[in-house]
Amino acid sequence: MAESQPSAAGAISLDELIALNDEIAALVRAGVPLDRGLWRLGGDLGGRLGRLAARLGEGLGRGESLAAALGGSDAGFPPFYCAVVEAGARTGRLAAALETVAGGTRRLADARRMVVASMIYPLFVFLLAWGLFVLFVSRIAAALLTVFEGAPVPAARLLEAFVFLRASVAYWGPAVPIAAVFAFGWWWHRASRGTLAEPATAGLLLGWLPWLGPMVRAFRQAAFAELLGLLVEHDWPLPEAIRLAAEATGNAKMRRWAEQVAAAIERGERLGGTIRHSPHCSPVLQWLLRSGHDRGTLQAALQHAAEIYHRRAVRLSSSAQLYLAPLATLLIGGSATTAYVLLVFGTWMSLLRTVVSW
Repeated sequence: MAESQPSAAGAISLDELIALNDEIAALVRAGVPLDRGLWRLGGDLGGRLGRLAARLGEGLGRGESLAAALGGSDAGFPPFYCAVVEAGARTGRLAAALETVAGGTRRLADARRMVVASMIYPLFVFLLAWGLFVLFVSRIAAALLTVFEGAPVPAARLLEAFVFLRASVAYWGPAVPIAAVFAFGWWWHRASRGTLAEPATAGLLLGWLPWLGPMVRAFRQAAFAELLGLLVEHDWPLPEAIRLAAEATGNAKMRRWAEQVAAAIERGERLGGTIRHSPHCSPVLQWLLRSGHDRGTLQAALQHAAEIYHRRAVRLSSSAQLYLAPLATLLIGGSATTAYVLLVFGTWMSLLRTVVSW
């Protein structure tokens, strides 16, 4: 399956991916031929998304599969999305496969908006505190140092360091806020692309945040279990089903783990004996795979695993919505405010103690 290399400007956005995914799922459920449905959808939608839908319809009209049309598009559909479409098409359950994408992708879009909303106020507080710090170094520190001249107190040495920094304040003063705003803008732009649905990108942009990193991993496990369950339900050979389901997660390490398991099954080993502990496949999922295969209830076990991880991801997302904004404000805004208060009032307290000692 070919993978396109889009330009940054041509890459599909996360919101466009969600909208197009919903439209394709609706066409499939309605029984409308996708080539004609997407071509007409392109005329109805208009704009960039409409042109993209029309090009996909034209590709399907030339005999391409939907996965091939997506993979060959210059819109840069995430490779994992193409793998999910391929799995759904092979099983005849394309709508169900697309629904597995829809839930997780919407949660990622909600997480992105939540992070942006949570960071705006702390960023404003940081920029304000940094501006006051630059003002202190460039205007106030030298004036205060004259009071401490000749006095062996810690504040005098600190003020001397600030006076030394004043000579280069024109360089580092604006550099820090520019870097902070640029980093925030880069994050906002990258997180708005459809590649956020890729586990590697989601881990980079969201994985370092509390609650959101585990949420991304839970959705990945849920997608693996749900797609593998679809393939098992349609009697796909288990090694190929495991490979395809792991491919649909978009996680390279999980694909390697799945390849090892599939190769062992092809050598004649039972699934229950081939599962080994791996940090890329959770212990609960591994246990359900072993027990389900041994008892002949693999499909039911996979469905149960998908429900467990989906509920866990939803719970983590709800916790992030509730606690992330206050936590970011406390850590960033509180730390900046505390540092500035200690700097200013610490210096004044040292000054007062010096005056008293005279």
